[in-house]
Amino acid sequence: MRRWWALLGWILWAHPAFADGPAYFSANQFDLPARGEGLLGLEPSRALQDRLQTSGRVSYLLAPLNVKLGAPSDTPTRGAIVSDLFLVEAGAAVRVLRGLDVGAVLVWHAFQAGSGLSGVSSGAALAPTAFGDARLSLGYGFDFTNWSLRPFAIAHLPTGDATNFAGEGSFHAELGAALGHFSSDYELSLDVRGHFREPKTLGLFTLGQQLRVALGGRFRLGPLFWLGVEGYVAPILDSQPAPEDGQAASYIPSELLAHGSLEVDRWLITLGLGVGLPLGHLSSVNQDAGGQVAPSTPAMRSLLEVRYQL
Repeated sequence: MRRWWALLGWILWAHPAFADGPAYFSANQFDLPARGEGLLGLEPSRALQDRLQTSGRVSYLLAPLNVKLGAPSDTPTRGAIVSDLFLVEAGAAVRVLRGLDVGAVLVWHAFQAGSGLSGVSSGAALAPTAFGDARLSLGYGFDFTNWSLRPFAIAHLPTGDATNFAGEGSFHAELGAALGHFSSDYELSLDVRGHFREPKTLGLFTLGQQLRVALGGRFRLGPLFWLGVEGYVAPILDSQPAPEDGQAASYIPSELLAHGSLEVDRWLITLGLGVGLPLGHLSSVNQDAGGQVAPSTPAMRSLLEVRYQL
């Protein structure tokens, strides 16, 4: 048994295909939950009542990855590493025991455009399509009269094409809990989690450990329609590279989204639109970057999501 655990650890943490390589990470940091309750980026707070829930999402991200490139001692230039991204995600969750659910999500960067690392380093041009890191989730819901609580864990497996910014090239994980309050006319939810990863530095930006707090709600407009709004802040806890004779940036990736849903029988169809929020303070050398969102946050996101429960 110890040998099997050692082999699993080697696969997840020290796979030679990713060892000692450049720093890469996914251009998308707003993931489709394997199962949901009508909110787009929050884990559900209630236990899964049905045997199976399937989901699919198609998203367009504008400027999801813009990084100041160059050594800290150089004059940095902003690189549109990924300028446009069409993202496809498919997920499923099953009820294993009462209250306990497991899920999985597959990710495909169906089309992406941008410079990649060509022109600014020895890196290759960005491939137009790539597969992303697969995700596995586990949660246990506690349901009360009008409240619910669900601790959860999410594992990101290094299955994606990291060199084309569709994955991170290493295992990383999220641990958190979702708290919900609901009635027949509205649902409110709070999602607090930690994201534990090996810090990755690209130019003057480091994506590392994060504390993510998300708050959302949706409100019934009639027998079939819901209107929702949600947002998150996910400050990066690792320090950012400091330019010479300058102050390091402090990035807080964050987004605000609004969405409308049609709920018919066991189907839930949602259209959403979101924007990145310019929080945190920028490096003193980024004189042209005032008011811009964090490098790992898109300027705009639009999406179509479909869920079905058996």
